[in-house]
Amino acid sequence: MGTTYVLPKLLYVSLYMLYGSAIGYIAIFYDEELNMTSQEIGLLLATPYFVQIISSPLWTMIADKHPHFQGRLMSLLTFLGGSSVLALLFLADLVKTLAGPIVFWLAMCLALAFSFFGSPLVALVDSSVLKILGDQKVLYGNQRLWGSISNGVCLFAVGIMVSSVGIRSSFYLFAAGMALLILFCSMTKFDDYDALLEEQQTLLSKSEARGNYAYSPLQEQRTSSDILDDDRQSRRSSIVTTHTTSAPPFFQQQPVDQSSIWRRDSIASHANTLLLDEDDNRRYHQLLQTITTTTTYAAMGAQQEASQIMSNLDQDEYPSVGLVLSHIPTVETSLAAFALVGQQDNLPLEKSTLKSLRVQTFMMMVLLFGLGYSMISQFLFLIYRNDIGMNPSLMGLTGPLAGVAEVMTFWLSKKLFDRFSVTTLTTMAHLFFVIRNMIFMMLKSNDTLSITLALGLQIVNGFCYAMMWSTAVAEVDTFFPEDQRGLAQGILGVLFSGLGYGLGSVLSGFVYDQYGYRYLLGVSASITLFGLAVFYIGKWQPRGNP
Repeated sequence: MGTTYVLPKLLYVSLYMLYGSAIGYIAIFYDEELNMTSQEIGLLLATPYFVQIISSPLWTMIADKHPHFQGRLMSLLTFLGGSSVLALLFLADLVKTLAGPIVFWLAMCLALAFSFFGSPLVALVDSSVLKILGDQKVLYGNQRLWGSISNGVCLFAVGIMVSSVGIRSSFYLFAAGMALLILFCSMTKFDDYDALLEEQQTLLSKSEARGNYAYSPLQEQRTSSDILDDDRQSRRSSIVTTHTTSAPPFFQQQPVDQSSIWRRDSIASHANTLLLDEDDNRRYHQLLQTITTTTTYAAMGAQQEASQIMSNLDQDEYPSVGLVLSHIPTVETSLAAFALVGQQDNLPLEKSTLKSLRVQTFMMMVLLFGLGYSMISQFLFLIYRNDIGMNPSLMGLTGPLAGVAEVMTFWLSKKLFDRFSVTTLTTMAHLFFVIRNMIFMMLKSNDTLSITLALGLQIVNGFCYAMMWSTAVAEVDTFFPEDQRGLAQGILGVLFSGLGYGLGSVLSGFVYDQYGYRYLLGVSASITLFGLAVFYIGKWQPRGNP
């Protein structure tokens, strides 16, 4: 069981080289090289968040239906999406010869191309990694962690490059990451996936399987306690692996007592119990553990498995970072849940739940927090450069600072959930974000203390994001039945990252262009406080009332 998963780590490292290079500094490129206004930049930055609501589920669904071609599909999408970003360099060479509106609409076409082809790559890499892991899906977070490390390192390295060479240098690392991602995607193969699915279907349709029995009714009668013990034994998880790394202890996957781990496979909840002989029963359970029909089912399986392991930890024991990241799905994986819409075994969300004021106000709060949060994050580098006077080499430090704060907050989330209520944690995330904005408004341009404080505030920013997202994921799971949580998480992702970030980018472009960064910070804080007030309105509603 000591498997070392190298390809998943390489996929995440190369993928986040893209987001830590040209994409991370794209707002500065629009401003410096394409001479665009803040309103135009806001519209361009908003495009991916609106389009990925459709593109991520679409491409994920195609990949799940044709897993044999998934690696080649990802390579193609990387080439098409990456080329649309690299084409901005050629557009920048034509700025002096083309009219402003023409430059904007050409840039918009390229942004749309990246949104449709490139943005879904995060969800597709998630999908590939989950399929590679098979019944080891709980190790998903250990692989994803390498993406966070890559993003922080690349942002820092590109900051130094931009300071020394210029903003165009960010595209050099982007091109290198694009080439590596195409290579690693082409190495991602699921040649035996269709055969395994066929074998599963053979087991499910065995002619000798009759009725809804998990054991033969003709067998010798056994006591109920014997049957219960066998049922428990059949549902034990075989997920324990040990890894030898040079990372600190909290970055390593902790060995877990196998006898205390339970899992509920996604497919198992949709299959009738069968009359199987002992050998086929063993093979059947192995197939259920290794085969997952969709990315969303796999992500939910990883999340449930990680949750079960964490619930068995001692009160004073800290989970590994990888385990915690498996417990908390990404926004892109949540968006992929919409690929489940229309499938026969997936019912629409319960109307009674959606009509609940408690649920409606919570979802509205998530939307408003995403809107307020994105208003600053999307224009952060422009504010740093134009208003604070920060050197690009220092801007690169925001990646590691915010990344470490996010990962550490996710790591401590279980302890925080055990000690504080959802109301307390949500209030903390909102108030810390507002305080961060208020301090930011008092910073001065080209002042060493102000630049130092601006960098330090990124730690607060990372804490607020991680606390809000982890709390929202946990709370939404309590609102809906288990078979509807995937779609519910998809709605959460759309509200936070889709509509929230999209509307926030458009609004921030207008406010920043017309009134400046201090007004932008004030509007962001006001929207966030309003969202917190909406949240409290729902909390005052008795839990049993609609």
